[in-house]
Amino acid sequence: LGGLVFHTIRYYDGYSEFPADMPKIEIPMFIGCSIMFNRENVLQTGGYRSFLTYGCEEPELAIRMWRNNLSLLFEPTVEIEHYHTSAARDHGEYHFLYCRNTILLHTLNYPGIYGFPFGLLKSIKRLLVLKRYKVDKVRGVFAGIFDSIRFWNQRTLLTKQEYRKRKIFVEDVRKLMQGLTDK
Repeated sequence: LGGLVFHTIRYYDGYSEFPADMPKIEIPMFIGCSIMFNRENVLQTGGYRSFLTYGCEEPELAIRMWRNNLSLLFEPTVEIEHYHTSAARDHGEYHFLYCRNTILLHTLNYPGIYGFPFGLLKSIKRLLVLKRYKVDKVRGVFAGIFDSIRFWNQRTLLTKQEYRKRKIFVEDVRKLMQGLTDK
């Protein structure tokens, strides 16, 4: 077991990533405010990468945990209230890091076209779709390109077979969650 993921509820509006009746199951990802790790197991994967400080650091670690057969188990009986406010964040910095780290997430973990090219396209889509903070997002795209080169030797790519298997796992959990939400 890599970690227990708890039911996170945003304190100011009650939003939750998971449906209220989500069962106890293995899930593919987590958000950092609601997980309890087995320290030794996480360290065996290399832990968080020091250059991914905000945005995409959780899915990046979750991929490496999954690859090392360290499951993330959703525990629905524990609820965590997440006390953050959108107003307290530096939104420009958030968009910069999110665009940069999306490119890095793909470059560091995904094979072939799903790697750098797909990460770059996702960040460009974010740049074009969301109208605000364009300068910060452009900076993030360029930083993602340059940092992909800089950290190229730290890639731990999934094989194409592992990528397909993980994609099916993610989709199966999404379908379950959608089915619970649609009830």
